[in-house]
Amino acid sequence: MNYAKTAEILVSKRISIIEKINNQLLNSSKYFSPDSKISIDYQHFRPIDLNSYAQNLLQLFLKNTQKEIIVGKTLYGPHKDTIDIYKNDKALRFFGSRGEQRIGAFCLKLAQLELLQNENLNVVFLLDDIFSELDESHRKIVSEIILSRSERIQTFITTSTIDEIPEKLLKTSYLISIKDSNS
Repeated sequence: MNYAKTAEILVSKRISIIEKINNQLLNSSKYFSPDSKISIDYQHFRPIDLNSYAQNLLQLFLKNTQKEIIVGKTLYGPHKDTIDIYKNDKALRFFGSRGEQRIGAFCLKLAQLELLQNENLNVVFLLDDIFSELDESHRKIVSEIILSRSERIQTFITTSTIDEIPEKLLKTSYLISIKDSNS
C-alpha cells in the first residue's frame, strides 16, 4: 500500500507542475515564433481518478502479481507514464523536425529554469548539444536567450562541434575541451 499511496502523491504533484510548466511555456515559445504554442502533455499509463488512484493501483498489483513475477518487473504505476512535447497540438516526437524537437526541449528547459528562479532557487542550466540540428537563426535566438540570463545563472553547454556555437556566445564563455586520450 505504501508504494500505491506514494505513487498517488507523485502523480498529483506531476499534474500540478505540468500545469505550471505549461503556463511558463507560453512565455518560452514566443521567442521562436509568435504563432507557435509549445506545450507538454502528461499521459498516464491508464485513465486515472486521483481520488481512488492508490486503491486502484493496489488492486492492479494484487490482480497481476504472478504476471509481474514472471516478467520480473512492475507493470503498473507512474513509471509507465510519459510526457510529450507538443507544438500547436502536434507531438514533436512524431511530427516535428529534429530542429523543432530541439527547440521544444529547449523551451521546456527554459520554462523549468524560470519556474525554479521564481522560487528564488540558484540554478545551473545544463544544455546538452542544444545547437546541433538548429539553423543559424535559431542558434542565434538560443544564444541570445542564454546570454540574457548569464548574469543570474551558470550555464553548461556540451557540443561535439564548437563551430555550432554562435561567436557572440563563444566570446563570453569559458571553454573546456575534452579529447580522446588514445588519439
